[in-house]
Amino acid sequence: MPTRVDPVQPPYPSQVAERLDAMMPPGQPPILLFRTFVRNLPMTTAMSGWGGYELSKRLSLPRDRHRQDLRPLRV
Repeated sequence: MPTRVDPVQPPYPSQVAERLDAMMPPGQPPILLFRTFVRNLPMTTAMSGWGGYELSKRLSLPRDRHRQDLRPLRV
């Protein structure tokens, strides 16, 4: 199936390479999704703070969250 937005291809411009490096673990090539995101650098820059939070240990959900969600459903 053809893609709607083509991902950037190497060699990357310096700003794109910097953003991709920041999004990936050291030594890993950028995934296709991130190579597509960097087509819009302002959006990608804005998402980096949110993505870093979502993937970090700072986001701490209670272990029994599913139990809390089900309590209102009991009759």
